[in-house]
Amino acid sequence: MNEEAFSIPKELISKTLFFDYKTPITQVLSVLEGNKYPATVIMKENSYYGVVDARAIYRSQTGLTLNKNQNVGDFAIKVPRITSTSSIDDVIYYFYKAHTKALPYSEGKKIRGILDRLTLLKIMLSMKMLHDIKVSEAMTAPAVAIDAGTTLSEAKAAMRSNNINRFVVVQQNKFVGILTNYDILHKYTVPNERLPQMKTAIYSPSNVPVSSVMEPNPKTINGESSLADAARKLIESNISSLVVVREAKPAGMLTVTDIIESVVANRHIEQNNVFIAGFDSTTYEYGDEMREQLKAFMDKMEKLSNVKILYTTIRLKRVKVREYEIHARVALANRGIITVSTSGYLLDRTFEDLLALIRKEVMKVKERYLSVRKLTPKEEQAEE
Repeated sequence: MNEEAFSIPKELISKTLFFDYKTPITQVLSVLEGNKYPATVIMKENSYYGVVDARAIYRSQTGLTLNKNQNVGDFAIKVPRITSTSSIDDVIYYFYKAHTKALPYSEGKKIRGILDRLTLLKIMLSMKMLHDIKVSEAMTAPAVAIDAGTTLSEAKAAMRSNNINRFVVVQQNKFVGILTNYDILHKYTVPNERLPQMKTAIYSPSNVPVSSVMEPNPKTINGESSLADAARKLIESNISSLVVVREAKPAGMLTVTDIIESVVANRHIEQNNVFIAGFDSTTYEYGDEMREQLKAFMDKMEKLSNVKILYTTIRLKRVKVREYEIHARVALANRGIITVSTSGYLLDRTFEDLLALIRKEVMKVKERYLSVRKLTPKEEQAEE
């Protein structure tokens, strides 16, 4: 397929539903949970307002209750609209920046439907963008494990403290499933109050074990496989993540987001393999300075750790009037992706704290690698 001549075929656009931004969130959520619509388009006074998907709604909740009086507009994400003339690089980058399951597709000023993430994977497969990248180069590593007997409330707390959304579940040191933040919230969040049967001690999240909510026998893939193989598995199973295994043991996690992010970096859609998203009108002026600071820091870290850094992505989020959250993902050559997060009230100080956390985690990777090399016979090291 000629990339320069590529445009999004109308046949790949899915139908969706349109809701006014004042529609109660529970009404929209009931539509999204059927998996028929990956996302819906939100309108305000007959103009495009944004898109919303189920995960965005659940991710915004701090507990296991959902205020049924909230409007869907509170959860909408304003993402760019794509058209038949949008370049494939633009489409990929919009998905990367928006972190949503679908983008709206327009003809003129009218939105005709959506392009979902799995369809984007099909496009990237057809254009052979994923064949030369190994799963181990894009996965998030290491895989963080939790015992099957852990309660849901403990698991949720552990996710918050580790700033992650997925656990590998083990039982007697055997890999038995995965648990996601979405699994917990999807199955236990109800409008305004828990269902009557969930009010009892038996059904309390402090008593429900992870094993009852986890996804048993999740799909897996070898780290040496290509992203093309991974994309086919995700598409065929209509899922968003795979467990990466090495010698039958979990080594990391690979998500659709990981694949998109890896393609953004490998196609150099932005220069210097440093990607920062999430600036608003009050923080936009700091973007260039932070990008240059991050590039200089990564160059320094490569020399200090002797670990090749493929790319770094930063997502900035304002959580209160003066509080910021910053999430970072650093892709290391043949070492997977490390993730760190921090928050604070001063943007520059919070960014400095984030860089310190990145340095700490990269040095940990270096130390683990050196420890493995010491235990590896010299003959095998010579083959590397």
